Amino acid sequence: MIRNFQKLLSLVLLMIFNHLGFAEVESIDVYFLSRPTGASIYSLPLFKPQFKGLYTQNEMNEDCLPMGDGCFHPQYGYIEDEKDLDQKKQEADIEKAKPIKLKTINSQEVDLINCDDEYYFDLYCGKAKKEKAKQKTSETEIWIDTSSSMRLVDYSSEDAYCDRRRFVVNFRQSCKKDISFNIFNTAKKRLSTLDNLCINHGTNDGDRVVQWLKSSEAKHVVIITDMEEYVGAFREYLDSRGANIHGIGVDPLLATELVNLKEEFKAFCK
Repeated sequence: MIRNFQKLLSLVLLMIFNHLGFAEVESIDVYFLSRPTGASIYSLPLFKPQFKGLYTQNEMNEDCLPMGDGCFHPQYGYIEDEKDLDQKKQEADIEKAKPIKLKTINSQEVDLINCDDEYYFDLYCGKAKKEKAKQKTSETEIWIDTSSSMRLVDYSSEDAYCDRRRFVVNFRQSCKKDISFNIFNTAKKRLSTLDNLCINHGTNDGDRVVQWLKSSEAKHVVIITDMEEYVGAFREYLDSRGANIHGIGVDPLLATELVNLKEEFKAFCK
């Protein structure tokens, strides 16, 4: 009798532990964006089929997207000709060689900091940190990649007005439900201003995204990233969870098409 009771108690405790310690997202949708190619490139504003200058063979590769009279490089930005490329390389080397200045802060200054609601996880939130951390988690979260590789799939001549921004503005207007928007590269944080959607800075790591998914308290997570990320541990985890994958296969998904997926995204508003 005692032994059976102990087994039953162990089973109940195990179920409670699993529920509290290993709760994962119930459903995942991932939208993988592709680079504009073929006709899509020619439809870009200011595109002209001939280049103004000559490029080295190594630089005129798939990472340099034809744009206007030159091309757009993910590391050096817009390149007009070989001379322009050399100058930007030198500027990048000079910037890299500059010593990093670390800002220090004492305990008294920490207490005086007024933390924003969306940045309660900041190391310098002072006494406000515990109170801010209690905010309610949304049932649905949308995570949008803002790492440097996104330049190749969502580039805009206007720095702060990319297609990811158009998508968020349109979605917020059509969906009245409380949905949390997050941006991520090396770290994930709440979206504070629309300009941050188009920064295209930093790196992205699939292993890190998997850990975020495992620790998320949201019921449903929607991720927007580029198709180059559908590899390794991230792909393996998505397959194991039966995630809904969009943009991989016969029909590629372009950033310009995000704003037109109204019917698909209506499901996240229910």
